[in-house]
Amino acid sequence: MSYRHILLFSLVLPAIIFAETGPAMHIPSTAIFYAELNDFSQMRKSLAETPVGNLVFSDRPAVSVSMLMGIGKLFLRSITGVDMEEWGLHLGGPAGVAVFDSRQLGAIGEKDPPLVILCKVKSSAEEFQTFREGVRENLLANSPHMQYEAVKVGDGRLDVFVDSRNQKSFSSAFANGYFMLGGRRAVQAVLEAETKLSDTKLFKNAQGLRKEGTPFWSLFDVQKALQWNLQGQGNEKKMKETRISGLPSLAGIFASTQFENGGVRERLVLMRSDVEPLGFALAFTRPKPRELKGSSIVPGDYALFLNAHLESGKAFMDAVLESIGEIMGEEHIAKFDEGKAFLENALKLNLERDFFGNLTGEVVYALHVADMEEQLLKTGELTKPREWDQFLALSFNDRNVARGVIKSCLDSEFIVKQGFIYEIEETAGFEIFKVRQKDNKFALGLTEGFVVLSKKVDVVAYALRAHKEGKTMAGLPDLKNRLRQEQDGHNLISRVGIDWFMTTAISVLEKFAEPPLAMAMKELRPGLDKLTPGIITARNTNLGFELEVSSSQGILIHVLGVAAVTEAVKNSPCAKAIRARHQLDELAEAIDKYFVGNGSFPPSLAALSPKYIARIANDPFGGGMFQYHPGPKTVEGGRDLYLKGWVLLSKGPDGKQDIPFEDFDLARFQKRLLSEDPADLRYMRQVTYQFRPDQDKLEGRLLDRGDIYVWGLAPQ
Repeated sequence: MSYRHILLFSLVLPAIIFAETGPAMHIPSTAIFYAELNDFSQMRKSLAETPVGNLVFSDRPAVSVSMLMGIGKLFLRSITGVDMEEWGLHLGGPAGVAVFDSRQLGAIGEKDPPLVILCKVKSSAEEFQTFREGVRENLLANSPHMQYEAVKVGDGRLDVFVDSRNQKSFSSAFANGYFMLGGRRAVQAVLEAETKLSDTKLFKNAQGLRKEGTPFWSLFDVQKALQWNLQGQGNEKKMKETRISGLPSLAGIFASTQFENGGVRERLVLMRSDVEPLGFALAFTRPKPRELKGSSIVPGDYALFLNAHLESGKAFMDAVLESIGEIMGEEHIAKFDEGKAFLENALKLNLERDFFGNLTGEVVYALHVADMEEQLLKTGELTKPREWDQFLALSFNDRNVARGVIKSCLDSEFIVKQGFIYEIEETAGFEIFKVRQKDNKFALGLTEGFVVLSKKVDVVAYALRAHKEGKTMAGLPDLKNRLRQEQDGHNLISRVGIDWFMTTAISVLEKFAEPPLAMAMKELRPGLDKLTPGIITARNTNLGFELEVSSSQGILIHVLGVAAVTEAVKNSPCAKAIRARHQLDELAEAIDKYFVGNGSFPPSLAALSPKYIARIANDPFGGGMFQYHPGPKTVEGGRDLYLKGWVLLSKGPDGKQDIPFEDFDLARFQKRLLSEDPADLRYMRQVTYQFRPDQDKLEGRLLDRGDIYVWGLAPQ
């Protein structure tokens, strides 16, 4: 398990409340993650007021959720022989998860996971032992493929269960009032431990980070994870590369979660170690909290907005150089200086004074996926990231200096020789530099305090107009309220419109999905109205770099929800059908271009690439490339020519080719398409998917047989 996986665990697993004395359970001091819970009822109460929690725990839960919970309960009863409610009678809190590093326990594969779930037993030891023995007997009786072994560890007993079919295993134990479930070596490490997690320096430092009323927390030891996974493997090069993020200079990560007012507030503190952070980390950990103005640049309807304020442009440049020296060696700083001197000579300016010296250190990034719903309904897939509306903005001290640097660069002999040309236009009272070099284009817009850069001129123009009219992120209540919370300002703030992504994706899925899934999506609709975007703020404190996230459901749940729904949209039969149709049309256009250039249709699709089409997409319904039939062959002058017509098809949702190419007659096929003869109608409905689109709408269709096709004839 790499340190990346362990970091993921520290951010994903629920963080839970602990007593002032710390966890009563002896956890090895090298444990990476620990969490506790007072009682399971507390979890239910905390979740119930959030949108998803309200759906799950309401008196009338959605049919789909209710079915899922029912199946889960039935599975638990069938395996263990007892209901979930009976488990609740014996188990309470504190509860949590300990995640171990792979080197700590030795080589670990999927069959022995390096984690342990711990839960405080609230019934008496004798009652729980009787209950535990009953569960074990039921498990072995209901799972004949399960092998069992009891291993004595100290004064306790380790129950090891191995699935004989795949050799996957798990272990359980009961000790010191806790029930444990997890990997064999991980559970054994807990049983053999003599040191409490609460006795460690990292845990003691984390106690000072608690805020009143925070019900969930977690702790991650960054230094040990990196030491074990990088240094322990002898990977010094990777260790140096990782320092660019400053992680080796962090003692750990403390995370807490609090449910309040129907939403979730999450707090993440990057705890400092005694080691001075290096490189890029300097730019984030040294500045004092300061005012952010970037929200006044980004249009209010953008899906993502990120605004950071470093100490200064020059400080950031110094941090970059320090990182280069630390990671790559001092010789690379010399090479950087050589490149810098070349640019300064070519552009006739002093980069440190004229460029970095004029930057305040404030950076803004914004992104919007334009017409997302329309694009998905039209093509069955999103546009490529390079086509998204996104821009970067940098804040400067003196507008005249910034304009002078831009114009000096664009007018320099060096840039002109590279083929760059530009023109200046005015939008909303601000200047835009429209720059192009052959097929490459970008634009720079100047306000009174920012330069805005994007590949699209209209994106820069839209941002400048929004700024002029005040229709920006700065006017959104949720963002204004968060900015007002801290009088000392922030180093970073971000707004993530995951509520918009989720609502759009579910709206599309309702149209694309098969009826059962579409019904489930409609049941989720009432909860969508309660979703809110995630607001992330961060500032440097004496405790470390602190991030706070607030949203309706927790930012991670939002992200996972969007990912799941987006994947469902992408893989739905209807989306595949639309995608196939769109790709067939692109291929048809390439086939026509081939005919114009060669006087014949291509003998195969492979002949189209790369001259007539950059890439030949595969059939979304599997089986490799689309099926292509170029019609009868004529031989003239030793050349094989295809002159009459062609047909191109996707196998469709049934996964098999229904239109036969043997003795295929395009004229007869065309005649059948227009025929009203019952026999022809019956045949065409069998071999073609969505035979008559005006009558048979694609949205909401079940899996159907038939091919999706296009065809063409030679021009007369």
